[in-house]
Parts: sequence; structure tokens; C-alpha cells
Amino acid sequence: MSNLFVSRSLDEILFWSRIMKEHSLFLKLGFNCDDTELIHEADQFYKLFEAIETKAQNFTIQSDPKQIQQFNIEV
Repeated sequence: MSNLFVSRSLDEILFWSRIMKEHSLFLKLGFNCDDTELIHEADQFYKLFEAIETKAQNFTIQSDPKQIQQFNIEV
């Protein structure tokens, strides 16, 4: 049961972090080059979601469910 929780949690986080990372990239590329603040903000979001994705990839199915629960709260 705890492996199912870990697996589903990591799958969800990986899915949504990838989606949001891609969306932030699309936004960054879609802004007018004069919108430097918006481009910078989109780039910050890209880095944030990339960090979440990387952290999620470092967990395994054998990870402690309490660690995963804390990660769920964090993200």
C-alpha cells in the first residue's frame, strides 16, 4: 500500500512538473522581446519546476512514504 502511495505521488509530481515546466517555456518564448520582466519571470518558473522534477526523479519506489508525504506538501 505504501509503495502505491509513493508511486502515484511521484508519477503525479513528475507529470505536473513537466507540464508546468513546458508551459513556462512556451510563455517565455511567446513574450515580446521587450517584455524582459515577463521573460525573466517565466524563466524563474521554468527553473523552479525543473528543480521539482529533478528532486522527484531522485526518489525511488522504495522511498520512505513519510518523505514523499512531506515532498507532496512542499510542492
